[in-house]
Amino acid sequence: MLDKFRPWLPAVACTILCVIAISGNLIGGAMTGAAPPWIGNGDIAFYCNLPMCFALVGLVQSKLQRENRELRTTIEELVSRQSTKDRAR
Repeated sequence: MLDKFRPWLPAVACTILCVIAISGNLIGGAMTGAAPPWIGNGDIAFYCNLPMCFALVGLVQSKLQRENRELRTTIEELVSRQSTKDRAR
């Protein structure tokens, strides 16, 4: 069961860290009376788009795991067919 979620764990962890960073940036700026952090600062855009990179890698990794499972099933079927043919001889 964990194998299905494993490709997505980095994206979830990155999302949590980015939410913490954005929240800290916004709350910290509001508490100190500083200028809004999104003015002239690319951090917000960076933090908002960073989890997407991990999600796309998770998507590719998930697809590869699914293909590996299918290939293993196909190989097992072919091996079992071959062994039954060998026994029949």
